[in-house]
Amino acid sequence: MNYSVLFPKVLNNLPEFNKDDFHLNPIQDSKKINVYVPYGKKHLLWFTKINNNKFCFLIELQQNKPKHVKFKYASFKDELTLGKGTLIYGTVINDSFCCEKIIYNNGIKDKNKSFMVNLENMKLLIEYYIKNEDIEYFLKINLPYINNSLNP
Repeated sequence: MNYSVLFPKVLNNLPEFNKDDFHLNPIQDSKKINVYVPYGKKHLLWFTKINNNKFCFLIELQQNKPKHVKFKYASFKDELTLGKGTLIYGTVINDSFCCEKIIYNNGIKDKNKSFMVNLENMKLLIEYYIKNEDIEYFLKINLPYINNSLNP
């Protein structure tokens, strides 16, 4: 496949998003949950189909706009590529993507701003739709570290 042709096409087909799509409402104090998001560059992870082929793209953001596109190996179900696909905002550390917010879920824009609902949706996505393979070159997709104690 000619990636010099594919990547501009990827950016042209990327679903619409804006910086407000990355924000979640804070966790209510009564929940007492600590979420530890790693420090690193922000990216979008996009599961989509192009010419009937499934792809997983990692899109580096700069000032909330796409900067670079990379193809990544990942094992996932076809449902993630429906419509506009599944688009997730997060942080990349080495070969691991830490999910922070689902922007599009199975082709539908996720307008929910609740942190807890987003967390449940990300958990379902990782447990049911994505298979994290322990194979070199495959992107690992996970949740941030979460606990309810004072110590991380």
